[in-house]
Amino acid sequence: MGPLTALIIAANIRQPGLTIALENAGFQVIEASDSGEGVRHVLEQTPSIVVIGEDMPPLAGVELLPLLRSLTDSPIITLGAGGETPMVDALLNGADVYLAIPVNLRELMARIRALLRRYGAAKPCGEPYSPS
Repeated sequence: MGPLTALIIAANIRQPGLTIALENAGFQVIEASDSGEGVRHVLEQTPSIVVIGEDMPPLAGVELLPLLRSLTDSPIITLGAGGETPMVDALLNGADVYLAIPVNLRELMARIRALLRRYGAAKPCGEPYSPS
C-alpha cells in the first residue's frame, strides 16, 4: 500500500489547520477547489480519505456524495454548518461522518483514524491508537 492520501474538496471551508493536521498525521494532502476537480482526483487516484465541504460548486455536497460513493469506497467526511437536516442528508447520501464547522481537529483526526481502522487502511502517523 502506498502513502496515505487525503483529498480535501472544499471551496469555502474555513477550517484553520486542517491541511497541517493531516500532513502532521502522515497524509499526502491533495486539495480540490471545486467538485469537478475533486471527482477528477478520485478518478486519477484512490484517496485514503475524502473530506468535503457541504457547499461545493457546481454540486452541493449532498449532490456530490452519491457520485463520489459510486466512484470510491474510501471513507468520506462531510464538513458543514451543522443542523439535523444537513447532517442526516449527508449521511443518507454517502458520507461516513458529518462534522459541524468549526471542527475540533483532535476529534476529526480521531474519527479519521477510526474510519481507517474500520476500512482496513494502514495507520496514519501521529498519535498511536490507545483505547484510553
